[in-house]
Amino acid sequence: MRIIRRWPPRVRALAGLVTLVLVAGLCWFGYRVLGPDDSCAEGVTSRGGECVGVTDGSYAFGEEYLQDVFDLVAAENAAVEASEQPYVTVAFVLPFTDPDPVQKDHVLRQVQGAYLAQYGANHEESGATPLIRLVLANPGEHSEHWEPVIDQLGAMARSTTDNLRAVTGFDVSIPRNEAALRKLTAEYGIPVVTGPVTADDIGNSPEDPDAFPGMVKVMAGTGDQARALIDFFEGVDPERTLLIADQRDDDNYVVSLREVFRAQTEGAPRTEEPFTSPEDYNEEGNLANVFDRMVNNICDAETIDTLYFAGRPVQLRQFVNALGRRGCQDQSYRVVSASAASTLATDDELDVEALRSGIEVVYTAHGHPEEWSGADAPATGGSQEQYDDFLALVEGAGLAGDVSLADGRTMIMHDSVRTAVTGIRNATVGDVVIPEPSDIVQGWPLLRGEDNRVAGVTGWICLDNYGRAYNKAVAVVRLRAGEGDTTDIEFAGVAWPEGEPPPADCAVANTE
Repeated sequence: MRIIRRWPPRVRALAGLVTLVLVAGLCWFGYRVLGPDDSCAEGVTSRGGECVGVTDGSYAFGEEYLQDVFDLVAAENAAVEASEQPYVTVAFVLPFTDPDPVQKDHVLRQVQGAYLAQYGANHEESGATPLIRLVLANPGEHSEHWEPVIDQLGAMARSTTDNLRAVTGFDVSIPRNEAALRKLTAEYGIPVVTGPVTADDIGNSPEDPDAFPGMVKVMAGTGDQARALIDFFEGVDPERTLLIADQRDDDNYVVSLREVFRAQTEGAPRTEEPFTSPEDYNEEGNLANVFDRMVNNICDAETIDTLYFAGRPVQLRQFVNALGRRGCQDQSYRVVSASAASTLATDDELDVEALRSGIEVVYTAHGHPEEWSGADAPATGGSQEQYDDFLALVEGAGLAGDVSLADGRTMIMHDSVRTAVTGIRNATVGDVVIPEPSDIVQGWPLLRGEDNRVAGVTGWICLDNYGRAYNKAVAVVRLRAGEGDTTDIEFAGVAWPEGEPPPADCAVANTE
């Protein structure tokens, strides 16, 4: 006979309480060890081993290379908050914890550009309000933790303390950034001004005018860049061209560039040479071997001399290196790509000897210091005066000697934040001290014309009805071999998506 023992009620209650405490303790342990925590800094959370979130500059995400410029942002923010003037917050979003050395260099230049725009807005325009408080938002390496950071910015837009009125930054056209931009604009209704996000399908268009409501792009899109390049090299015979194209469909930049270059190489004697980059396009995979064999096919086509490359920078570097090892050293090639190729200039893995072997690498830059100087400088579309003012700003803001302008990243991010500031201040009229986000969005189409355009250091920013910079100047550069293992970025000229500079009134043509 089985005897069933029943514990007294008090013992059972105590056992239940102990169980609850143990479960709660295990949950707390799991949350602290495996889940997000707030151990990094105010507004910054540890997720997946990196610190992500939003800071006013007082925390540099544990990255020493960012400390100096973050300190400058923090000091400027402290001065803004201590003033008696009204102010709004502008957020700048970039993956500040990307471990890749090349990306770190680019991130530094871009955040310097954002700070310069903040400093200029608060100091160069006497009496202009509201003042600008700049916060720095890290969505993590490859923007992996974008969603909680975007939610954090959404809360700041609703806060009457933060008064977040615009989000800027974003420097790469990938699906995670596309999703982040869609949530910022469509769900939270926050005005957004992107930097080097150039993919044509990340933005508004006549076909889909409300895909990203309230979003502005200050840089020529991938399609516009390619059209400008094609016009720049007007004499290129399609029968002397070949397309080398990444086949991935989950990369907005690659897809846009591939489509435009396919149209340009229509009539080429050979079908395109395909490759497929790894899911993480910063990884090399086995493509060095693929490109070595591809180059053999290119050498066989003796009439081809212009190679359009639709792909990301790591793969472009692998291809150029392979081309430098080609067996047909007596043949010369021009490799043409778009703005992501700017990474090549600081890539230590690039074989500089390839650039000495009859290979010319030409691409569109985010901007260049020589765009508006010299006898051949365009009379419209930008100005040397604006660039000189920018150099004075670099000096006055405390960054003199620390800023490299050759690849244009500092300049384009300055223009991104400056455009956001212009939109905010244009919506501040009469008794309106802190404008509503919807008022800022409504004013975007007015940023054009001789009096209302944004005089960006990378060129005039004249917005069409879809928030796109119309006929924006495109700097074309060549990557040359420098001394030893160094490279030089040589300015080739300014190209225009519409084939010629804009008129003095910066009018947007009716293309519908």
